[in-house]
Amino acid sequence: MTRRLVTRRQLLRSAAALGFGAGLVALGSAQDPVPGVEPDLVTADAQSAIDRGLAYLATVQASDGSFADARTGFGNVAITGLAGLALMAGGHQPGRGRFGAAVARATDYVVGRGAANRPAGYLCTSDNLSAHSSMYQHGFGALFLSEVHGMVPDPIKQKKVRDVLEAAIKLIRESQNREGGWRYEPLPNQADVSVTVAQLMALRAARNAGIFVPKNVVDKAVGYIKACQQPDGGFCYIKQ
Repeated sequence: MTRRLVTRRQLLRSAAALGFGAGLVALGSAQDPVPGVEPDLVTADAQSAIDRGLAYLATVQASDGSFADARTGFGNVAITGLAGLALMAGGHQPGRGRFGAAVARATDYVVGRGAANRPAGYLCTSDNLSAHSSMYQHGFGALFLSEVHGMVPDPIKQKKVRDVLEAAIKLIRESQNREGGWRYEPLPNQADVSVTVAQLMALRAARNAGIFVPKNVVDKAVGYIKACQQPDGGFCYIKQ
């Protein structure tokens, strides 16, 4: 089956539809449009580009499992998390698939940063709280761990992922500011819309993974984002 870069719900819906379509093909109805079955969203050329892109990611992964920031040349939790998500969207899981080993190494790297840093669960390349844009790293790192959590085959490693993820979500909760948002540092001070969205994505994914996320934290975050919306429908960076 052609791999699709879609959400889990879309993937399940498409899989069910394709299964129905396969049954009609077996009955000789392949030439007719199948109601409810979406046309292939990924052409052969697009799939070839995706495969080459994933192969490239595997070649540039560092030995410690990280993917580097091109500006600094050092491993970056956010870039590692996003690269890991891309590999997973291609159908690769820790220990499974052509790039399963790469996903497993990325997982180990992000978990290692969360276990080593202070405060506990702080997913950042540096343990310096004032590191610029560190909460971007934290948000995307937590998003990655939330998605990979249920795919880790080793129970001991899965527990490590969950422990770090729970600590990471706790840090997000505790660093939310009074307006409902987040800024560059894991401190409840200022807020901006892009960092807030990164944390909100992590919170939603963590909830899907079975991690407790208080409703009021999400409600406040959504309220902050809505408050950043302008009359023309766009969003300002910082609430006016």
